[in-house]
Amino acid sequence: MIFISCPLRVAAWVCWLFLLAQPAWLVGCQESNTRATGNARRIEEIPVLSNRLKQFAGDGAIDCGSVGLRQEPETASGCALKTHADRRPFYVSYRVQGIDSQVAIGFAADASGNVYALEYDSLGWSSEGLGKNLQLSDGNHITIERCSKPVNLRKARGGRVTCFLRDL
Repeated sequence: MIFISCPLRVAAWVCWLFLLAQPAWLVGCQESNTRATGNARRIEEIPVLSNRLKQFAGDGAIDCGSVGLRQEPETASGCALKTHADRRPFYVSYRVQGIDSQVAIGFAADASGNVYALEYDSLGWSSEGLGKNLQLSDGNHITIERCSKPVNLRKARGGRVTCFLRDL
């Protein structure tokens, strides 16, 4: 009887230890690369795009946030529209569902009132057939297009901001 109960006791202790450790593991799993930025949450940030947006917006620009996939863009877009209406520099980015790569778009406004649309693709862009208003940057991973003046920044169909007649 002692030989049978000893393995059962060990198994019971192992199960109890496993169950007690679950909350600690779950808390660790819930941590992610999110951090609060003003009213918007920064999710799934793409460093090369973020750095380029900050460069275009300049020092002192308002960070309106990065919107992840399947997140509502209302807060970030509202920030961008209000900041632009106040004639202040800002930047904002949105993750977009790609087919076989990571895709994101972003907008940056500088202190002079110029607004730039940047589009990131982790696989990169080809220079063939590139529109005359588009520039490639960062190893062909980012396209840059300046919004025409006067800039008409508006909310697009999906809730993101845009300055074009077409929705990005």
